[in-house]
Amino acid sequence: MWRPSLDLAAGGRVKGEVPSRKKDSEIRISPILSAKLLLNFLNQPADSINETYLYCDARFDFLPQEDETEHHYFETGINFPLNSNASIICSYLHGERAPLYLDEEKFSITLGVQF
Repeated sequence: MWRPSLDLAAGGRVKGEVPSRKKDSEIRISPILSAKLLLNFLNQPADSINETYLYCDARFDFLPQEDETEHHYFETGINFPLNSNASIICSYLHGERAPLYLDEEKFSITLGVQF
């Protein structure tokens, strides 16, 4: 399963806020490509509403008002449901994310909770 999406964000700084970069663009165009692979064979029959899945997201930010106009990052991971309200997510991220667009690479394990 995959789901392409296009996100367009426009805005500005709050008065008195210190800018995070030299030039803080007010317009960002962000196409995102996502893929999700369901691993239903890992689910227990009683947990049919919980999904174990691998995911992959690639995001490209285009800032037309700045000198360095293109930034991108890639995230991949796996979601393990514990029950209908909680899951453990292992993920890997590499690239430049908003708002600072600093190059980063990280691995994380998080606990996801749904209400």
